[in-house]
Amino acid sequence: MTLRLSDGHVVRGGATLLHEANITVTPGQFVAICGPNGAGKSTALSLLDGSAQPTDGLVTLDGEPIAKVQRKALAQRRAVVPQRHQLSFPFLVHEVVAMGRAPHEGRTSPAENDAICQQAMEWLGVTPYAERNYLTLSGGERQRVMIARALAQVWEAPAEGHRYLLLDEPTAALDLKHQIALMKLLARLANEGWAVLAVLHDLALVRRWCTDVVLMKKGTTVDSGSPENLLNPENVAEIFDLDEPYQF
Repeated sequence: MTLRLSDGHVVRGGATLLHEANITVTPGQFVAICGPNGAGKSTALSLLDGSAQPTDGLVTLDGEPIAKVQRKALAQRRAVVPQRHQLSFPFLVHEVVAMGRAPHEGRTSPAENDAICQQAMEWLGVTPYAERNYLTLSGGERQRVMIARALAQVWEAPAEGHRYLLLDEPTAALDLKHQIALMKLLARLANEGWAVLAVLHDLALVRRWCTDVVLMKKGTTVDSGSPENLLNPENVAEIFDLDEPYQF
């Protein structure tokens, strides 16, 4: 059972954004997508989360083309935390997190939904903000709220298939303390059987917490494997066009 992008190719406005990109995440893995700006990382993630379609290639979720998975069923199995959040209404934080439970309406009771949301908020350290207007929070606080919402969305494993959590630069707005806390949480979720895939820029965090890394450059996947093997000074220098080996 996997979420897989096979030979992904994307052309938009005459520009090739992806070419023969291949990415796989399996339950139990915490996979990082790494590479320089413009490497195609977010484009690849948009194909994997089902929000965009490849010009050529295929995305499958547990063996089924993701384009054929019913919207509600997809939402019950796959949650996404994008780089930018479009929420612009003054919802309270607990209301934002509760939005993650919408795909499960009729399947779980209000009490169960509330308990799940409370736990998700606790895990992300946003319980003290539960009654705050979301729009009054800092960027890092908003990010943690959105991650809590995503966790609430795929909290329970579906009867068929697995849980997939996809995040685009989830640590970008966080301070060091919360970066480490988030990486620990994501690693623990993967260890418990979740499939976690994240676009990440901090290679030290990737080396410490991720099980696998996919290296991208110029719209294609260059290599994939363990961070220990791939994130060495020479590889990093080549991927990021550095003048000398990168010292961690």
